[in-house]
Amino acid sequence: MEELPIGIFDLIVIALVVMSGLLAYFRGFIRELLSIAAWVGAVLAGFYGYGFLSKYLLNYIDEPAVADVTAGVGVGFVTLIVLSVLASKASSMVQDSHAGSVDRALGFLFGLLRGVLILSIVYLVATQWMKQKEEDMPEFVQDSRSLLFARVGADFVMKVLPEDIRKKANLAADEARKAQKAIDDAQKMTEMLSDTKSQGEGEKDGTEQPAYDDKQRQQFDSLMKTVE
Repeated sequence: MEELPIGIFDLIVIALVVMSGLLAYFRGFIRELLSIAAWVGAVLAGFYGYGFLSKYLLNYIDEPAVADVTAGVGVGFVTLIVLSVLASKASSMVQDSHAGSVDRALGFLFGLLRGVLILSIVYLVATQWMKQKEEDMPEFVQDSRSLLFARVGADFVMKVLPEDIRKKANLAADEARKAQKAIDDAQKMTEMLSDTKSQGEGEKDGTEQPAYDDKQRQQFDSLMKTVE
């Protein structure tokens, strides 16, 4: 059986990008653009408007932080519904006009670019913030042609992101990696202590248990230093 000219990962990426393009084609460029604006408006409304509603929620919710979050989500959700309805009506008017075909064509192009952007962001998160090296990725991903586009797109995203956002994202990623390392180290220490307990029980039973070798002792000392 002859091999395909492109890999499985490339086929998956192409399918997702085309699906994004078709979805945007049927929705139209104006609706896609206004939908993004609606989400941005909802987030801003929730962030800046939660204080007004939070004061009233404190009569029913004792915890101020919970009241603030509830108020922010509530304001954002209502704003999203209102803006989405307005966006839908506006896009319907455009699609019913003579500019409908242009709106759909631009929507398809927008959808393709969105799919590529999503691929680039996934690559960026994996390589920059999760520190996943390309050589450690599955072979079918390493051999894919899509990886080049993802790399170029990720470089573009990093350039356009404000510096403070990049710093905050890197800081959050470092904290997450440290937390995961601490969990892994604690799990290893638990396993080693469990082995020590098993050895002690074996000695009580009169059975011989193998002692730790130098490598295991070094690992245990390293884990102890990490905890300290």
